[in-house]
Amino acid sequence: MRPSEARGGTLESMNHGARDDLPLAARVNGQPITRLALESVLADVIEHYARKGQTVTPEERHTLERQVLDQLVERELIFQECRRLDRKVDDETLETRMGDLARKFGGAAAMTLLLARQGLSLDDVRSGFQRDLLIDDYIESVLYSGVRVSDAETRGFFDDNRARFRIQEQVRVSLLTLSLGKRPPAGTVRRAREAMAALGDRLRAGDDFHVVGKEANAQRDDIQVSDLGFITRGRLLPDLEAAAFLLWAGQLSPVVITPVGMHILKVSDHLIDRDLRFDEVAPEISKLLLSRKREDAARERLVGLKQTALIEIFPTPPPPEASSGSIL
Repeated sequence: MRPSEARGGTLESMNHGARDDLPLAARVNGQPITRLALESVLADVIEHYARKGQTVTPEERHTLERQVLDQLVERELIFQECRRLDRKVDDETLETRMGDLARKFGGAAAMTLLLARQGLSLDDVRSGFQRDLLIDDYIESVLYSGVRVSDAETRGFFDDNRARFRIQEQVRVSLLTLSLGKRPPAGTVRRAREAMAALGDRLRAGDDFHVVGKEANAQRDDIQVSDLGFITRGRLLPDLEAAAFLLWAGQLSPVVITPVGMHILKVSDHLIDRDLRFDEVAPEISKLLLSRKREDAARERLVGLKQTALIEIFPTPPPPEASSGSIL
């Protein structure tokens, strides 16, 4: 995580310094960073991982919390340096940001009312945006100044990491499943075959795979349709995998029987195993290297600010003990 990624600009955290009774996570040259601000940004980071389907363990959360706090400390140091240097924010950019937020809440009046309910004012929000803009401009124009990735560096990374740029054979699979219990009666199996055969006839006639599946599911709960995305070998039951990798883009499988039920597969794309060309991955490599070099440059250029600052980090308070229900 870089300094630009740990903003404290949510409505919940904009007034983090307005009350003296809020628990502190840190203090930077006397300026407080509250646990409220820290928890707000940390929640945004965890939500970001959740949207990508990643779960944060308690151990990972502890590490993330320290990383977020480090970034909040760095952003506070940068803000103080901006004030010392009397750096200014572009008024047009600031008002554009305010206008965008007002539109998000249905207009300035609605936004003002919402802010008031949270103990905030338009000036609080404007100050928060001004702070973020100052910090982000300093990061781009000072900390990241002169950081570039050359074509030679990009090519060298590609040549040194060829194994990273190889596509395994994979297929994009949609799956229609009629679930069967353990040892279903012969009559149930026969009716299931008839139902899947009828669905297969519709699919081969050109009906949309997911529409057919959803209509079938509306009529009976034991039929499900799903998009499995791209899969590589070893991800499916053996009989489903064998059927999937025999298909090419646009093809349907016959009915496949497994221990969990009956299935029809459709493959919408089939990528063969191959090495990616340099021109296919050069932009991705350049972006990765630039991110790494910027992070290194920012870390080095922040050393001076940190060495002359008084930074106090306060321990995380223990979780409250569960109540036993006793009043004694």
